[in-house]
Formats: sequence, C-alpha cells, structure tokens
Amino acid sequence: MLKYVAGFLFNETCNQLVLIEKNHPDWQMGQCNGVGGKIRDGESPHEAMVREFEEETGLYIEEWQELCMLRQIGVYEVVFYKAIDESALSARTQEDEQVILVDPGRLPSNVIPNLKWLVPMCLDKTIRPFVVEDVGGN
Repeated sequence: MLKYVAGFLFNETCNQLVLIEKNHPDWQMGQCNGVGGKIRDGESPHEAMVREFEEETGLYIEEWQELCMLRQIGVYEVVFYKAIDESALSARTQEDEQVILVDPGRLPSNVIPNLKWLVPMCLDKTIRPFVVEDVGGN
C-alpha cells in the first residue's frame, strides 16, 4: 500500500499559505498541492511530514497537527497536516518543484481539487481529525 503525507503551512495571520507546484507524479503535473511525499519504511506519518517539508521548503516545522486521512483501503493513504508558523513567509524552493505562497481565501485555479475543501477545513478550529474513504471507481 502506498502511504503519503501532505501539509499546509500558514503564517501567523493565516493570510498566506505554502503550496508547491507539482512536476510529478504525472497526474499532478502543473497543479498546486500541499507540501509532502512518501512515508518511508519505519517512519511515522508525523516524522515524514517534518522531513518532507524541510526537504522541499528548507523549513524545519515540528508542530504539525493532523487534519485528516484520505484513503482507499489496501491501495493508498494520505495523512494531511496543518501548521501555523510565521516562518511560512521564508519557505523557499529546494528541489525541482516550485514553492509558492498564496492567499488561502483565493486559491489558484490550478490547485488539486481536494484543496478546495481541505484548505478551508484547516482554518476551522472546531474540526477534529477524521478519515475520508475513497471507494474507487467513478
């Protein structure tokens, strides 16, 4: 089973959000997504989130809060995280995918579709971690 993490880092006033313009996998090419990647063997999702974010943005953020898990049983799991830290304004491209800062209330038109509901949920302080089951098919 494939296991991934993705995180949304906001600045202190939550008017800036760190996203990444994807080059891979092919189905995400040219779209903006949260920062993240694969969970390595023996690594917890939280450890993967800290590592991936630092690798891709140059920022070491330890205080990630779990938002939700999106999964298709036996196929994949993606654990989504959120964090608020003023260092968001210092995020810089470190690899082959461009790091960008956006207004979370005005997401770019080329975002991965689930960001249209994930980002607003990050800003809702009443949301508790939850699981979304992808049943596959059309």
